[in-house]
Amino acid sequence: MGDSITAGHAGFPRGATYPFPLFASLRRVNAAKRFIMIAQNGWTTAQLYAALMSTPPRLFDDVSVATLCIGGNDLRHLVRRQALSLTGRRPPSLAEIMRTVTETANRLDRIGNLISGHNIPHIIIGTLYNPTPNSELAAQGISLLNDAIRSTAKRYGFEIADLSRVVRGDEPRCIDGYKSGELKDLMTIVRRPIHPNAEGHRRISRAFYQTYDEALHRQSRRRRELSAKPTANKSNVGKRHASRSSRHRRPRSVLSRRSVHSLS
Repeated sequence: MGDSITAGHAGFPRGATYPFPLFASLRRVNAAKRFIMIAQNGWTTAQLYAALMSTPPRLFDDVSVATLCIGGNDLRHLVRRQALSLTGRRPPSLAEIMRTVTETANRLDRIGNLISGHNIPHIIIGTLYNPTPNSELAAQGISLLNDAIRSTAKRYGFEIADLSRVVRGDEPRCIDGYKSGELKDLMTIVRRPIHPNAEGHRRISRAFYQTYDEALHRQSRRRRELSAKPTANKSNVGKRHASRSSRHRRPRSVLSRRSVHSLS
C-alpha cells in the first residue's frame, strides 16, 4: 500500500519496485502465496485512505503480511513551493509545515485504524527517507512526519521498517537522478531526484523483510517464554509436594516426581 515508491512511476517499471523482491522473499519462506497492490503514483494519504475505503474487505482475507509506505506526497507540494521560492516566491513557514504534518498524521491514524481491523498478522509501516538531505526545511518536515508514522505504528501495534536509516548518508547511491541534495533539484520538469533507484528499492525491500523476520523471531521467543512458565511452576509444585510426601511415604514418591516432569 502506498504511492509511487510502491507502485512505480514513468521512469521506473512497476515490476522493479520494492514489493516484488519482497514478495519473492516471503514466498520462499512460505509466508505469502499471492500479491496484491493498492498503490498509485502521486497518491497522498487522503487518496490512499479513499482507495482503502472502497476496497472490498474480502480482498484482505488470508493476507499474512502488509506493507505501508505513504506520506511523501503530502509534503511534496509544500516542499515544492520552497523550491520555487528560489525564483521569488515566499517559502512556507514552520507553522505551515507543522499544520501539514498534523493533517497527514490524522489521515495516517485513519488508515491505521482501517487496516488494523482486517486482523492481518504482520503490518509493517515504513518511515520516509529525505531525498533532499541538504535542505533544513525538508529535514524538519520529514522528521516530524516520521514521528507521526512511528506514533501510528505504536498505537496500532504495527512493525516499523526504518527506511530513513537505510538511505541516510548514501543518497547518491539510492535515489534516482540524485544531484546536490538541495531543494532546487526538484525544480526540474522530469526525473526529479525523489524516487529510489534499483539500489534504493533493494535496500527498502530488504528493510521490510528484515523487519518481518525480526518480528517472527520475537513472537517465537515470547511463545517459548510463555510455554516455559507453566512448566516451571508445575515442576516446582511437584517438587514441593514430593518433598512433603516423602516424610510419610515410601520412596515411591520419586516416581511421582518424575511423572510430573514427564507430563509437563
